[in-house]
Amino acid sequence: MKKIILYCLISVLLLVGCSKEEPKNNIPESEIQKIQDEIDKANDGIGQDEINKVTQEVEQIEKTPEEQFQEIIERDREKQLEEEERVKQLLEELENRPTAPVEISVDPADIQALVSTYADAKTGDYITFGAFEQDNNTSNGAEPIEWRVLSNDGSELYILSKYVLYGTQTSFGEDFYAPTTWETCKFRKWLNGDFYREAFTEVEKSVIKETEIKSSNNDTIDKIFLPSVEDVCNIEYGFNGDILAHDEARKGVPTEYASENDAGRADKTHNSGDAFKNEEGLYTCNWWLRTQGNSEFSLVNVDYFGAVNEYGNALNYLFGIRPALIIKLQ
Repeated sequence: MKKIILYCLISVLLLVGCSKEEPKNNIPESEIQKIQDEIDKANDGIGQDEINKVTQEVEQIEKTPEEQFQEIIERDREKQLEEEERVKQLLEELENRPTAPVEISVDPADIQALVSTYADAKTGDYITFGAFEQDNNTSNGAEPIEWRVLSNDGSELYILSKYVLYGTQTSFGEDFYAPTTWETCKFRKWLNGDFYREAFTEVEKSVIKETEIKSSNNDTIDKIFLPSVEDVCNIEYGFNGDILAHDEARKGVPTEYASENDAGRADKTHNSGDAFKNEEGLYTCNWWLRTQGNSEFSLVNVDYFGAVNEYGNALNYLFGIRPALIIKLQ
């Protein structure tokens, strides 16, 4: 009841004191004082919170329709931002949640038949293993992946893809200003996620070793990885031991698919001439190694000429990826 009285009395005051037009009938000062006394009397029985609430409601009534509409828009926008943040957090939680591996039965005979084909492979040989899009014509399916054999000790076969299979600049959206390591870079996740799932059959997956990868930061366990500086300067693997040498074995030639996905083939980055080609006359590109560069923002790379850039580059460059892996022969 008192709240109703308060609304009425405030409304009268608004009509008297806030009207832009002259009232038709002048209200005597004594009447105004009486109204004020009634307000004061009503206030005595109403808490401050309720008074504030009524005041806010009156202020809301005074606002123009445009102001009220703007308030609604702002409230909806705030709710939308809160919802987007909530969804983002949920997605991050799902992405980082460990999942139990799906057990798929693989016939041991199929495994033995597969690894036996690689038993006699020697350093410098090329083998096929897995399949991935390379000719940039998806209608004819993925092409077999060719791999250069780096070593074969009888129990394990260490291999590096012959060609650069993918590019990294816009494919992964790496932040130029973010600290970078092999452990945290996005294409490590891609190699062990989408690439691993798409490029290999279940039999092939069963013989890919989970390898402990040593790096200048935290060590990782990976099925697919990038070679290190030490790897591409290892004479036993068939490379030149000098990091600055223009080594034919280190030159990376991108596939058509990689070239169309930011691998940065020389002729597509305004570099032409025989110096930017391999001995087969194919244009080369820069490609990444997993070794940390000279800053927390860079990884080392091999350049167009087969030399190692030990200072490294930030990960938003037009460089490519040559995956490496180890096949368990036993």
